[in-house]
Amino acid sequence: MKKSVFTFALVILIIFSSSNTVSAQDNRNRDFRLSFAAKYLSRFTAYGVDLAEESAAYGFSGSLSHSSGFYTDVFFTDPTNTDIDAQQTSIDIGYEKEFSKVFTLSAEFNQYFFSSDTANILSQFSNAISVAAEFDLEIIDLGLSYDQFLGESGASYFSLDISTFQDIGPFYILPLYQAVFMSQTVDENILLKTKGKKKDSLPASATTDISGLANSIITIAAIYPVLDNLSVSFTPSLIIGHNDDLSSESSRFVWNVGIRYRFRF
Repeated sequence: MKKSVFTFALVILIIFSSSNTVSAQDNRNRDFRLSFAAKYLSRFTAYGVDLAEESAAYGFSGSLSHSSGFYTDVFFTDPTNTDIDAQQTSIDIGYEKEFSKVFTLSAEFNQYFFSSDTANILSQFSNAISVAAEFDLEIIDLGLSYDQFLGESGASYFSLDISTFQDIGPFYILPLYQAVFMSQTVDENILLKTKGKKKDSLPASATTDISGLANSIITIAAIYPVLDNLSVSFTPSLIIGHNDDLSSESSRFVWNVGIRYRFRF
């Protein structure tokens, strides 16, 4: 199944990238933008937290947006370690509004589908709501985001991003620093998975409250435009942990490599 999904995604990308008709057309007055992407991740993480017992993963996504600001995204992530049950699919529906050249605000609803509700610290949640603000300060961009996972216990994540965008030769370079704050009550058996350890005799009711600064993430994304609408990327990140409950390592180096095709119509 994993091989067939990867092959299908690759075929779709090849078909679109070989279509010179679309890329040659004028994109002006085209209200929709459609994109497809495939990635290989050295580790499957979110907010700097491991979601697949330190396993690498394949990721596939599709996105459709309209010039009005409405958009929808679909993401599928499949760990390469077949001994764990940590596949994840998410569907996002959102709206983005640019109030000025400096300030942009967005909000979205997220629906999650996990193959197991004990795979990681987020797998017990089926949906979430997110709001984000971006400030374009010319030299740097400042981003703020708040994600509220819905459910009986709930979980809150707040992120502060500082980034800049540079053209270096044929590459687009995006250095980014992200600080992630969280508030969540987590089953301690799931925390053992997060730290790459086996379960012990902890009772099922044992939980830990985690709050405050969770991780700092330093990322440098390098994007190379192969064709007008086709690009490849390499994104290394250094994750610095600030909470011993979330990882047995004080720092982790992760990376992903991907390919993306997008066009307007």
